[in-house]
Amino acid sequence: MLLDNIADALNTIDRAVAQAEAVKTLDSNSEIEEMPELLNFLQTLIGVSSLENPDMTLELTKLLPQILMEQGIRVQSYRANDERSSRKYFDFEPPIDDTKNYVTLAPALLKGEQVLRRGRVIEPAYSGARE
Repeated sequence: MLLDNIADALNTIDRAVAQAEAVKTLDSNSEIEEMPELLNFLQTLIGVSSLENPDMTLELTKLLPQILMEQGIRVQSYRANDERSSRKYFDFEPPIDDTKNYVTLAPALLKGEQVLRRGRVIEPAYSGARE
């Protein structure tokens, strides 16, 4: 499960960087070699993952939002009554149990108002959940 979360996080970074390049966040000549923060993070993450210390690896992943922010990318979790987390940024899935809360499976990645990557949210089981 932890390795799946790390793989998802790295996949999200990869897609965010690729999409950010498409909207000219980076020079047309820029490459990952020119992103020392991301390279440092990936190097450290790979090193820590080889130690098989899930707590250390999990703590390291908390740096991801900061690295994305340095590229102008905002990480947005879904909050039902927060105008900053508009439903248009997320794909909603039906509940798999009787949960009474929204559960953000993957946050949305935004640059300004542009959605770089839609988030995924499980909606509550009760019928009045949709807004």
